Amino acid sequence: MAAVIARRRLGFVAALFSVAALAGTGLPATPAAPAPPEPPQAELHEQSLTASGTRVQPGWTRDLSASATTSDLVGIRWRGDGGAQFAVERRAGDSWEVVTQVGVNDNGPDPGTDEAARVARSEHLSEPVWVGDASGLRVRLVSGSASSVALAAVESPAGDDVPVSASLSATPKIISRVEWGADEGLRLRNCPGGPTYMDAVRLAVFHHTAGENAYSPADSYRIVRAIYVYATNVLGYCDIHYNFLVDKYGQIFEGRYGGVYWPVLGAHAVGFNSRTTGVALLGTYSTVSPTGASIEAVQQLLAWKLGMHGVDPTKPAVYTTAGNDKFAPGTTMAQPIVIGHRDTWFTDCPGQAAYNLLPVIRFSVAARMLTAGPDGYPPWTPGAGPRLVGMNEFGKLYPAGSQPDVTTPAYWRGFPIGRGVALLPGGAGGYELDGWGGLHRFGSAPAPTGAAYWAGWDIARDVELAPGGVGGYVLDGWGGIHPFGGAPALTGGPYFSGMDAARALVVLPGGTSGYVLDAWGAVHPVGGAPAVSGGPYWIGRDWARDLRPASDGNGLLLLDAFGGIWALGGATTPGAVPYFGYEFARALATVSGTPGGYVLDRSGRIHSFGGAPAVNQAQPNFVLARSLAAA
Repeated sequence: MAAVIARRRLGFVAALFSVAALAGTGLPATPAAPAPPEPPQAELHEQSLTASGTRVQPGWTRDLSASATTSDLVGIRWRGDGGAQFAVERRAGDSWEVVTQVGVNDNGPDPGTDEAARVARSEHLSEPVWVGDASGLRVRLVSGSASSVALAAVESPAGDDVPVSASLSATPKIISRVEWGADEGLRLRNCPGGPTYMDAVRLAVFHHTAGENAYSPADSYRIVRAIYVYATNVLGYCDIHYNFLVDKYGQIFEGRYGGVYWPVLGAHAVGFNSRTTGVALLGTYSTVSPTGASIEAVQQLLAWKLGMHGVDPTKPAVYTTAGNDKFAPGTTMAQPIVIGHRDTWFTDCPGQAAYNLLPVIRFSVAARMLTAGPDGYPPWTPGAGPRLVGMNEFGKLYPAGSQPDVTTPAYWRGFPIGRGVALLPGGAGGYELDGWGGLHRFGSAPAPTGAAYWAGWDIARDVELAPGGVGGYVLDGWGGIHPFGGAPALTGGPYFSGMDAARALVVLPGGTSGYVLDAWGAVHPVGGAPAVSGGPYWIGRDWARDLRPASDGNGLLLLDAFGGIWALGGATTPGAVPYFGYEFARALATVSGTPGGYVLDRSGRIHSFGGAPAVNQAQPNFVLARSLAAA
């Protein structure tokens, strides 16, 4: 009768990537890791369960107990009725017990993506089901009809996997792909271009994987490896569906390749993958409640992950879906920051017992986020190039290039009030500016005496140091320039009374003159500085973003919201620049003696231009990027 129609041995291949290979691309670089010992191999078997073209009806059963197929994880492939439901059963003594009931796989990539295009097919595939070391297995059609039914089975042998203890720190212990034995060749064979990165994470989607709940801590490694093989070799995805997986013991596993710190696009919720992170509990939780250890791990993980990406836990996330059978493309909705998979699609996932815990999970995640400090980035070793520091609107600082690690002096979680950052010569310290004019020193910067402050009034726009780094200036939105730390007064500049129009300040060598950039692109001399001409002017359009001296000291460079860089006052027009074509640019930095400069985009990526060397970043993606400073 049924014959084995395919049998493939999947070799595990270590794929290593260097940071240098990605430098300057604007994409996050995943640090290279040493090659691990070769993990156990997995085998995928595919076996037909019905004769070709034969249609079966509810009640049809196929006993696989005597089959040559060894099954630790299984899925069903069929043609015809997309609403068909199958029960996967395992032998329990002299009787049978249902492991779970499956229909068409309810995960998947977003429509319109390259991944969605490559997995389009006419046949139906179920989600994978972990059955463990079952002594007997059978498949039964519960409802609907089906033809050309086949079994896809993954044999996932045990290895030298060492379970880990759950972390009690603010940063969770996450078992890396290297540690759980991911064969990077599987994802590269399907999608050689590597992972896709989003510009942000706005909310989390909570799942369960379905399948047997009776597994050991070491078995969890086998389950994750098996799901990965099924996702890439049966479903045809670029990688495993989820960003993270959590077992009932509280072990957290890295899912999709690309780095746990960064916003990696998954395939866990059709239409809701963009700007979300997907976390799945290993097991089935329709009637059985998740363990306390697993829920604690989920709460710890999501507070860390969502906090790192600047999610505001005090308000719903405004989300626009890419579309699926439940929500039309472009549907915008307000969602809690943690939702269940069933909130996005016609599915029972994450199971009713797990779904009932969502209010508790949301409350705990929000409470942890509100009481946590600024979230960390991967261990940072300064690299080559100039010293740069980026800042987001919550005040979090991110070093880049050769800048040493930076301690964030002020942090306003969920309150986007950060406005500027300035570095002392040599990068030994500096100042953060908040919207009220507050200056927050870090490193060896002296106390900012004499600074202006407008409590409750968001009017501060830029902070610049005086030449030599002794004191400096705060620019307000009306054009007022306020010295601090003993810096001399700068007078004679523009003033837009009652109008929030000033955007950036440049102080020329000597400290007695400079320029103010307004929102429309006009550059105004201060303190007798010579006028500059030939720049852009967008009357009524707030498109000007930043102004900096050219690195050779001749003229100025102006950054617009689209990434355009304008050479003024004798500056040399830069070469290729990172033009985005939409309002994505945030800040500009130049370094004396270094050609060109650097542009910060709103996702936190630093782009070099005009011959400036590319730099590595402590965190190549961060939300609400605001300011960039160079030492």
